Amino acid sequence: MQAAATEDDAQGGPGVLSFDVGTRNFALCMVQAAPLRILRWEVFDIIAENKLPSKTNIEEKKCALLSSLCRRRDSLCQPLGADDSVVIEQPPFQPGRGSPTMTILAHAIGTFFVLAGVDWAC
Repeated sequence: MQAAATEDDAQGGPGVLSFDVGTRNFALCMVQAAPLRILRWEVFDIIAENKLPSKTNIEEKKCALLSSLCRRRDSLCQPLGADDSVVIEQPPFQPGRGSPTMTILAHAIGTFFVLAGVDWAC
């Protein structure tokens, strides 16, 4: 499901663009805070979208993720205003627990937005 932001969305309160990291179920959701409403919801498979074999290494997954984000760059970055936030799931990673792949992909998403020129609030 994907809904495009409209001109009326810019008049609402601050928004949040949130990412749930995954290679088979990568999800993004853009919400407007006031009044609360979902502007965009999308779940996609970055492996299938980029026509990769199911067994891929981290470098291929990272490139696939960035390719998928680049295809959506304008629709992700343009609606973001100065008061909006980008939230990226930070998967836990400890030896024997968590996924180093998902942690690397989460950092790749953050890097994508830095390179796209999105300001980050600290």
